[in-house]
Amino acid sequence: MDERDLVNGLKSGDNSAYEYVYQSYYALLCTYAFKFVHDRLVSESIVNDVIYAIWKNRENLVIEKTLNHYLIRAVKNRCINHFTQQKQQQFLRNQILLEHSFVSNESSFDKVVFQELESRLESAIKKLPPLTETIFRMSRFEQLKYQEIADNLAVSIDVVKYHIKSALSSLRVSLKDYLLLYVIFISF
Repeated sequence: MDERDLVNGLKSGDNSAYEYVYQSYYALLCTYAFKFVHDRLVSESIVNDVIYAIWKNRENLVIEKTLNHYLIRAVKNRCINHFTQQKQQQFLRNQILLEHSFVSNESSFDKVVFQELESRLESAIKKLPPLTETIFRMSRFEQLKYQEIADNLAVSIDVVKYHIKSALSSLRVSLKDYLLLYVIFISF
């Protein structure tokens, strides 16, 4: 299959183009990812995420050089994001442990308030549209820059900015009743 036809097929959502990418690139990309993450399942997950991102964002797909270069770069970026996410998760685990030790020294009421706030925030985030939720989590919890998010999801920075703004606006509305409670909670 000619590369130009293949890229056009990917952009148009042609299943045979995606099958070709899987058959031709999947094993190579998994091997490449494995060199970074040293875990077969994580490698396969990263490659599947890259190919899914191509399908999901096919209308905005821009391949500047070759498809091979694009796929390799996308897998490498996902591997880097994987390490960043691991570090962020470890940081969050440590923060939760610190907060837990702080909360465990506080009254039962404080514990309930803290847990309720966490629950409401998570619930509000889960109600966001899928792409908005993904971009918000990447920005706020994985600490990725807008450009990194845009590269990772193969969208423009303007799309990332729009979804962050939309998420924050939606969360303000969803959590308006709990913001006062939060302010009271942190002031004591």
